[in-house]
Amino acid sequence: MVSGFASTCTGEKLQSTSNGYELTATCQTSGGTDFTTINLGQCLGNKDGTLFFKPGGVFGNTCKSVTLEDKDVLHASCLNSANKYDSTSINLDTLIANQGGKLVC
Repeated sequence: MVSGFASTCTGEKLQSTSNGYELTATCQTSGGTDFTTINLGQCLGNKDGTLFFKPGGVFGNTCKSVTLEDKDVLHASCLNSANKYDSTSINLDTLIANQGGKLVC
């Protein structure tokens, strides 16, 4: 698992798209900066109402009220096994990295 995009990227924004939730940012490269996007479903899953690192997790199908705070903390309400929503959050900086100007998990 890679991590640490927050110190080398700026302008982070969360977008809801038809493909799920995407994180966009402008990240440093060896020769400048690049605008980059990552679909967070590539990195996150929902396990019993809690967000966790899971490649191909597609958390957006079972979570709502998804927001980004302080550029790297994702908050959401996710369904648990009792079919109720739990508040959960995860620090994206521990899961996502800037590799050559591209966000990766």
